[in-house]
Amino acid sequence: MDNLMKGICHVYPENVFLKNLSRTIQEYPSIVEEDFLSAGQVHSKRWLATELKKLSLELGLIYLTPGWYGLLAQFISEENLNFSGIRLFDRDLKAVEVSEWINRNLFVDGWKFKATCLNILHINYDRHDYVTIKDGFKSSRQNECPDTIINTACEHLDYQKWLELIPAGKLVVLQNNDFLEGNEHTHCVSSLEEFTEKCGLSEVYYSGVLNLNIYNRYMLIGRK
Repeated sequence: MDNLMKGICHVYPENVFLKNLSRTIQEYPSIVEEDFLSAGQVHSKRWLATELKKLSLELGLIYLTPGWYGLLAQFISEENLNFSGIRLFDRDLKAVEVSEWINRNLFVDGWKFKATCLNILHINYDRHDYVTIKDGFKSSRQNECPDTIINTACEHLDYQKWLELIPAGKLVVLQNNDFLEGNEHTHCVSSLEEFTEKCGLSEVYYSGVLNLNIYNRYMLIGRK
């Protein structure tokens, strides 16, 4: 895989994401065995970025909750969406570390992207005061007001309980699926209608289904 990535980067020398990915795989070779670059993962996140672009929304400060390896941040950046920064939160420390390698270009650009190891149920989504790590070991206190909250893993958690933490009026982007066989998929839904009803958003700007052959992915964009 390492030689393959080097070869691809040689063919596409200007592709920042491929360079980031190649360096990440060198640092964390075990991630090539994981699902984050599967067709379903990539298509789902590109779909999200594409639909957001069509809506021409001002996204402000984006919270990815949970963010896993932060692949979505690259697609948001590539689409030139209107955002001021991206903050990723995940309780898996490895995911946080990998995400900063994958988004290295955004990370070094004045923390256009920054990841923090934190349970998303412990976030204050109105105004969040928290400690993150800079330069590998120094603590840095942050106090932020997120504008857009994205959760592409609703199937992995009690998302209705999590949504209770989101203040009314916040812009949210939510994804779920009907893939009951998926690892740790404890809160799947069987249809877009079910997902819409359970989320109970006050305004819905977009709702849709992406057929990924072995399962369907559902997405809502709107206001809590």
